[in-house]
Amino acid sequence: MITSSDIAKNVSDLVSSHLKFQNQTNLKMSIGDGYLYVKNPIFRKIREQVTILGGKFTDRVNLKNYLICPHLSYNEISKYRQIPFIKNASALFEIQKLQENLPIHKIIEIKKNKILHESAHLYANSIVFKNFSRSDSIENEKEFVFLSLISESFASACETIGQIYISDSIYRWIYKQNSNDFGCECNNYHQLLITISKKFGNRFLFNIALWSFFFWNNRHTNIASSKIIQIASFFFPSNSLTTEDKSIIIEFSKYHFLVKNRFRNEVANLYFYTAGIKTSIADLLLKESKNYFKIVSKLEWKVQSLLKIIPEK
Repeated sequence: MITSSDIAKNVSDLVSSHLKFQNQTNLKMSIGDGYLYVKNPIFRKIREQVTILGGKFTDRVNLKNYLICPHLSYNEISKYRQIPFIKNASALFEIQKLQENLPIHKIIEIKKNKILHESAHLYANSIVFKNFSRSDSIENEKEFVFLSLISESFASACETIGQIYISDSIYRWIYKQNSNDFGCECNNYHQLLITISKKFGNRFLFNIALWSFFFWNNRHTNIASSKIIQIASFFFPSNSLTTEDKSIIIEFSKYHFLVKNRFRNEVANLYFYTAGIKTSIADLLLKESKNYFKIVSKLEWKVQSLLKIIPEK
């Protein structure tokens, strides 16, 4: 949604914001990298974890397939802990030279750097795949798909929670430019994020987002309200939730089932097949929603290990 604030800001404002924080990270030519590192706690925490893991960022040819067909590079990213990026700030500088007052809402074709998403994957994989080894059995393939979807849901939840800190149109544009999926842009989605965060904390919000994405990734088209509250009560006593609380949590969770089906069906399938999965993906997914709570309980210890880096406020 374009606001009067968006219209008032232009490409020169973006360039100024980028340059102000450019030296805060080594990725000086990635649009807004230093800006987000300073201003966004989720972005910064994930970057710190990737650094601890020995992760590197590269614009070299060893990950060139990422720009053509990203799925061909995901295993390389995880194995070598190298995250690809492009020096896209040069395009922003060029646009400024050509039209210095161009409104930011008209700048829509600069290729993104999906550094937050890929970094979150790298961090998540280091935990969820710990002690896991591949084999040719169907049960092993199921576990691989299962853990991969936890990693994907974690990365999506990171991008979701990071939106809490967006305070103006410049911040919003830069965040979107560095996100794989900016999430739902419905009018009250951002306000829901803030409301739940203030009342229950970021980790509670993160859990709801992660598990909503997880069941959506398992090809479920919806999730019963009672199940959402059952999951929520795993992290916060349900007898402490008011009717209004439950309504807000349910509304927030169900937004995540509005994401385009093409991603979870065609795109996810391509990843799994390029990762060596031989069984039909549909046969490996969680089919029965009655098992939601059992799954949450089984995997919660791994998810909580991931959540240690999420700031409570």
